[in-house]
Amino acid sequence: MRVPFFETFDVPDAMTSRGVREKTTVATQALLLMNNEFVRKQAELFAARLAKLEDKTPRATIEEAYWLTLSRKPTERELELSLELLKSEGQSIANFCHILFTLNEFIYVD
Repeated sequence: MRVPFFETFDVPDAMTSRGVREKTTVATQALLLMNNEFVRKQAELFAARLAKLEDKTPRATIEEAYWLTLSRKPTERELELSLELLKSEGQSIANFCHILFTLNEFIYVD
């Protein structure tokens, strides 16, 4: 069964043999991640998980989010920008989590 979400990211066809998997980066991938209901729901669930942390300071939340999504600490610049984002009117932890899910570093293994 073909899944449109995976089609955007060049899911291999299980019915044919290929020596090399196609690698493409196209605008539709970014648009899918930004506008997809499933991705947004996962960001909200991730934000709920972060809300259960003992240390609920914005800095601790950001650092834990980076560890869980990217397996690393945020750089000082990333931490600064993340804190600035969370202080902005209308922004939430769910929005921050959604942004992390759209990073190339989250999607692709180097």
